[in-house]
Amino acid sequence: MTVITQTALHTVEVMSQCIVVKKSIKIQPLQLEDTQRMIAAAIAFYGDMEGLLILAFDETLAKDCCNVLLEEEEKNDKDALMDALGEFVNIIGGKIIQQMLKKHCKLEITMPRTYDDLSEVLQQKKDTKGAQVDFLIEERPLTLFLTR
Repeated sequence: MTVITQTALHTVEVMSQCIVVKKSIKIQPLQLEDTQRMIAAAIAFYGDMEGLLILAFDETLAKDCCNVLLEEEEKNDKDALMDALGEFVNIIGGKIIQQMLKKHCKLEITMPRTYDDLSEVLQQKKDTKGAQVDFLIEERPLTLFLTR
């Protein structure tokens, strides 16, 4: 959990050029506060261990994180943002694989899945407990949820 969290947050900090502040960590089903302004991406891991990582971003934070992945004319295009968010989470997944390999844990990842409507992911995970870590980045929420 620590390697996954640290790797994801370091990547968010680098790409958004903002400081990440941990708000809370809980073992619970996925719970999000302001889903109207949030989008998410998920990626699954399998191999020596299995899991699902969901990152739910305030949409403006997602734009900041994906800024370098978007062409100038795509910056206000929601479909382009969702594609870039999937690629961003794929980058995080690749970095997690590298860090886990250093600990002799071999992993593979699935293709990322993005959600512009969080009701679907909340419905899918309503009865599934996981580690939920809530962060604030310049007063904008970021939730990391790790489950099996």
